[in-house]
Amino acid sequence: MKRANHGRTALSVLATAALVAVLPGLAGTSPADAAVITRSGTINANDPVMDVVFINGTNDTCGAQGATDVRYEVIPWTAPVGGTTEFRLTSTPGNIASFYVYDGPFDPTNGTQNCLAADNSVDTPAGEKTVTLDVEDGRTYRLVVFDDTFAQSGVSFKMDIEVPGGKAIYPASGPGKKYLSMPGSFSCANLDTNVTWRGKSQKVRSAVIKGNGKVVARLFDRQIAPGRTTYLPDLPGNTNRIVAQLNLKGGGKATVRRLYTRC
Repeated sequence: MKRANHGRTALSVLATAALVAVLPGLAGTSPADAAVITRSGTINANDPVMDVVFINGTNDTCGAQGATDVRYEVIPWTAPVGGTTEFRLTSTPGNIASFYVYDGPFDPTNGTQNCLAADNSVDTPAGEKTVTLDVEDGRTYRLVVFDDTFAQSGVSFKMDIEVPGGKAIYPASGPGKKYLSMPGSFSCANLDTNVTWRGKSQKVRSAVIKGNGKVVARLFDRQIAPGRTTYLPDLPGNTNRIVAQLNLKGGGKATVRRLYTRC
């Protein structure tokens, strides 16, 4: 359940009757099969100031910009993969920091421009203020964390960014990619996936496929054919790369690898 933030100490509360409405079913949710990226910092007298932007706590959106100064820090963040992403902010003392998410450039003199979402209310038993968004793969967002009090005495914060796990970050690399197609994702729940052999795979004599250095498949030429899929079970729980080492029939070797977000 969403609750209004901090009582009289909060600057960013949007003064509307809707602010105290209950929004059931959202607090504490997070994307399934996810990896967590963390950013942290401290806001103090050395940081710049901006006029506070009011936040509607019922739907985590930005309202009008006020006239009271707050100190802030900007965290540029580029989404490693697209999909449902949760931003979770905690701070000390007293969870007094709040945050905005900007889709593109951030202008402190026009704090409502590009403001995609915001939160100033504690949503979980762990004291987290959360925003959940569908982000675009490779797009840069700006997370603006600010001291949400009149006193402006300073605050330390941590932002956990939970992105979908088991998703490829980059295309496959290495000369082996012309023989073997690496998956775009793998199951974080089951820790398995499939690879597919390409048209030139008839030139491959044998292969060893590893997830984070652990052998998950050994294959010989009778198991390798164009269009055939190979099941990879038992990937390690921390898998963030899959590598195939191929031995060619004409001699020589070829490697193909792909990187993924951790589960």
